[in-house]
Parts: sequence; C-alpha cells; structure tokens
Amino acid sequence: MSRKPPTLNRQTLEEACAWFVTFRTGTVEASARQDFHDWLKRSPEHIRAYLEITSTYADIPPPANGRTPPELIARARSSSDINIASLVADGSAAHPPRTATNWPILPWAIAMVALLVVGSVGAWIYSERNTYRTAIGEQRSLTLSDGSIVELNARSKIRVVYGPAERDVELLSGQALFRVARDSTRPFIVTTDNARVRAVGTQFDVYRKPIGTTVTVLEGRVSVLPENGAGNPSTNPKTRSAHPASRVHPRPDTTAGTAAILADNSDDVLLSAGEQATVTGTSAERNASPNVTAATAWTRHQLVFDGTPLRDVIEEFSRYSPHRLVIDSPELADLKISGQYISADPQSLLRFLSLQTGVTITDTNGETHIRRE
Repeated sequence: MSRKPPTLNRQTLEEACAWFVTFRTGTVEASARQDFHDWLKRSPEHIRAYLEITSTYADIPPPANGRTPPELIARARSSSDINIASLVADGSAAHPPRTATNWPILPWAIAMVALLVVGSVGAWIYSERNTYRTAIGEQRSLTLSDGSIVELNARSKIRVVYGPAERDVELLSGQALFRVARDSTRPFIVTTDNARVRAVGTQFDVYRKPIGTTVTVLEGRVSVLPENGAGNPSTNPKTRSAHPASRVHPRPDTTAGTAAILADNSDDVLLSAGEQATVTGTSAERNASPNVTAATAWTRHQLVFDGTPLRDVIEEFSRYSPHRLVIDSPELADLKISGQYISADPQSLLRFLSLQTGVTITDTNGETHIRRE
C-alpha cells in the first residue's frame, strides 16, 4: 500500500519559490547557481519542493495566443460579450454590466486573475528570499552557504544577504546563536535595529530586545558597534560614526591582525570569549559579570534566571507557549525570579509563584492571571 508523503515544511516551500522566481526573472550568476545546487543537495525535501513549485506553475494556463495583460484587457473591452464596467469619477457605472449569462469572458478573467496572483505572490516571495523564521515554541538550526551555522530561538527571524565583500545577516526579531565559518576576506556581520556585530570565525549569541541588543561571545572575538537605530549599516555608512562620545573603548588588543579585520571603526567594542555587552542606539556597555551558560540555556530548552524581574521572565516564557500569562498587580512586575526552568513548561513557574506569600493565580478565558491577594 502506497504511503502519502509528509507535508513539506513551509519554510522549505518558501525557499523553493524564491529559487524558482530567481531563475524566472533573468540571468543568474554562476555563484547563485552554485548556491542553488548546494541547496538542492542539502536535502531530498528541497528537490521535492522545487519540483512541486515548477509543476504548479506549469499547471497555470497561459493567456491565449501569448497575449500580454494590456492586450487581454483591450480584447476584453472590445468583445461583444463584454462584462466590464468602467467607473467615472462619481463612482457610477459609465456602462452597466451585462448579466451573469455572459460566460464566454470567464476564461479571460481566470487568466487575468492567475497573472495577478502569480505576480503578487512572486513579488512577496522575492522580498522574503533568504528570510528564515520560527514560530512560538519552535527552534531551528540552519547551515548557510559558507558553512556557518545559525541556531534560531523561538519567535525569531533573520534575513541573510551574502555579498562578495561581507556576509550580512539581519536579526529582525528574537535571538540567534551564530557559529561562523572562518573567512578572513569576508567578515560576518549581524545587525539589529541598534547594533552591529562583526566577526570572522567565531561563536556568539545575539538577543534583540525592545530595550537593546545583548551580545554574548562563546568563542573567538567579535566587535560591537551601536547603530542608533538607523538600520543596516552596510547600506547606510553614515550611522557607523554616530554618538562616538558615549561608546565604551575596547581593551588593548594584543592580536593586531585580528583587530584590523574586526574593527572597521575606531569606536568598535572588542569582545572576547566569555564576555557580554548590552547595546543600545548610542552606547555599548560590557556586563560586569556575564553568565554565558544562562545566555545560551535556550539551546538546551532551558531558561535560567538570576534576580530577573517577573515581567521579563514572563516575556521569555511567551516565546515558547501560546498560553498567555498576565500580571494584574503592577507591584509584582518587579518581583525578582531566580532558578532554572524548562522553556516549554510555564507551569513550573506558576508552581513556584503559587508558593509565594500573597500571590494568587487564576485561569480566566484561557489566560493565567497573576495578582496580589
């Protein structure tokens, strides 16, 4: 008995669509073709997804006689079976539509709709090319074309743009751990809304938060530069020298070669393994006592807190569970939480809170409310 193949992953389908659009929109460079071949060889599911996309496109009927959309519209308007009403400025119909019995125009309408749908979807897919995301509770490991590995935490999103001079990754939301393949000719650059992290071959964690970006180095060295919320510095170099007076100066570097590669700005903060910095739009401050194990506990499906305000703890748990936790008493938002929890088990936090004097926990309309008695 034949078995139905498993449903393809949405991200895999999006990648296949992106490649299909790339090969349909013009000449493709040799490097892009090699990336495509590498992508196909990475998984049989990639081949299957690409074949499905191409077969779907082939099933869409082309316009009759190879006519372009303007020609189709002109022909529809000139047809004796016209069912199109032109609207004048006041919104009234210049020509009343004919009855629904004018079925001969239906194939033309279907062709037009198909063209519009394919064009709109194609534009969206192209804009989302090389964009990777995770949902609530989902974690994902990606191997990029240069061999670098990215681990995405739950509710995270990145966009990868590799060029001949540098490897750019934009962390659009959430948190990611980067294991960078060494390439001294192309620095590996991660940007958020307020930080720019530059590496060559190293391992580091970047966590984009509303109040700033936290960068933790596990191996090697990276440089960090505030960006003043001006977006990707690779396209806006003016932001690289904003607010120099507020920056923390790096410690003396004994490896001048590495420093020259990493620091493309004299105000960059150089971080070594075991160090951590919090970056806002105007400053980068080293954390005095960084806990690297806690910063990367999410890769082991754990959450580690050390005197963390309850509001931040709940925000962390919201990455892994759709069940909403609500603080009803504002004074509880600053309650300090310490300990180690399983990321997918918010009940472990609630059990701890229920043991605290004066704290009441109730479930209402699918939400858990935390309040003072």
